[in-house]
Amino acid sequence: MSPGNVSRYDASVFEFGRLQSYAKRVAQETRAQAEPPLTTTVTIRDVVTRTRRAGFLGLRTETYKTTENRSTVQQVVGPHWILFTTSHNIDQENTRRYRAYEFAEKKLWILDEKGQLLKVWKWDDFTLWRDGTTKRENDCTAAPMTEADVLELDREHKFTHHHDHEGHYRGDRTAGRIIRHAKGVGLSLALKSLLER
Repeated sequence: MSPGNVSRYDASVFEFGRLQSYAKRVAQETRAQAEPPLTTTVTIRDVVTRTRRAGFLGLRTETYKTTENRSTVQQVVGPHWILFTTSHNIDQENTRRYRAYEFAEKKLWILDEKGQLLKVWKWDDFTLWRDGTTKRENDCTAAPMTEADVLELDREHKFTHHHDHEGHYRGDRTAGRIIRHAKGVGLSLALKSLLER
């Protein structure tokens, strides 16, 4: 955008209420097939009561409380439509700290079936240590879109790839120059595209 267009953008008024109303209308009227729910696996610690043998020759029993971990799947977001995504990936091998390291991140701007505008953050982190042990962590969270989240859609997201002596870095998560003439236009166009599908 030229400097005149940037100042036009800066002078524009951000009307989040209008965008939210439009999003509700799009959710009701779109004929596009919704994506299935997003889930994540969480670990829950339960307090449980156990019995054990005790005393001389184990002739009596006693009860005690302990904790146990169990995994369960939780829904993060119900059926939804993806309006925009960015990604970021890191691949490293044979660094001073570990044999291999991988990180994958995805951010999704979504509209759920209730008409809510949400931003989802999904990531997966894998490490292979020099001693052969491994560690994997991942998560998926969602929160209502903020003004900053919406305005990010008014910016360019170029895919970049570079590497150094430690690994490869690629993705398009970094917001660049402003490419829209007014605040919120990027989201408005994404919603319009969904409505027209």
